[in-house]
Amino acid sequence: MSAATQPIDTPFRTGEVISLPVEASTTIYTGTMVAVNASGNAVPAEDTASIQVIGRADADGLNASGSAGDISIPVRRGVFKFNISTAHPVTQADVGGVVVVEDDNTVASTSTHSITAGVLLEVTSDGFAWVDCRIYAETIATPADGSVTTAKIGDGAVTTAKITAKNVTTATINDGAVTTTQLGAAAVTGAKLDSSALTLFAFTGADASGGNQVVTGVTGMVATQRIAFIFNATDSAVLNPAQFTPGAAQITILEAAGNLASKKIICAVLPASA
Repeated sequence: MSAATQPIDTPFRTGEVISLPVEASTTIYTGTMVAVNASGNAVPAEDTASIQVIGRADADGLNASGSAGDISIPVRRGVFKFNISTAHPVTQADVGGVVVVEDDNTVASTSTHSITAGVLLEVTSDGFAWVDCRIYAETIATPADGSVTTAKIGDGAVTTAKITAKNVTTATINDGAVTTTQLGAAAVTGAKLDSSALTLFAFTGADASGGNQVVTGVTGMVATQRIAFIFNATDSAVLNPAQFTPGAAQITILEAAGNLASKKIICAVLPASA
């Protein structure tokens, strides 16, 4: 068909009651919550994967011995009064939010597969829930470790422009939260960081009679550049980042005599901050 070139009389209906084919070997009882499976066939609502609640059965769908589509069932879309889960009850505080399916006549605050029953409109004084099954809401689960990969995201899909500056901070990532095992060998390379993203200088701390140490050759060092340090300490002395000061072409580490003795210090100079 092509686009209309004149007014047309498109048939319509309210959509309050629809007819759905019943899945094979399935029994649906009048008044129970109805869902559709991945094939689009009616099944009883339950806490199982890959179904979506449609509404309430207006008649029995007795297809226990039949094939898919042998019979159809009228399903009403609207607001219905369901039982509330004993194990995972919904409360007045949940009104306006999504509730999930526990079984074909019970809703809950949480479940294994998080199948949306609808939006909770009211919790009655006698312990029932009025649920609007016409409103669909997709629950996005927390991804498991390793489930989000570059293949799933797409190369270049996440950029600094999409993240926005400063959205990812050291506070967001706890110490030790990201490991080489989680990243994968060589996942972060100089090429991925950009050639100017990280400059490293390494040296050994002064002897016991020494004091300040100077890293030279830090060309183009400006006040807005940021410096990070890691080191292997041989005593309890803590090197405060505030004690590291940039110079025009060097970094001077200010420490009392002996505090740097036998420490291996790596100085990472990051690009200028925005």
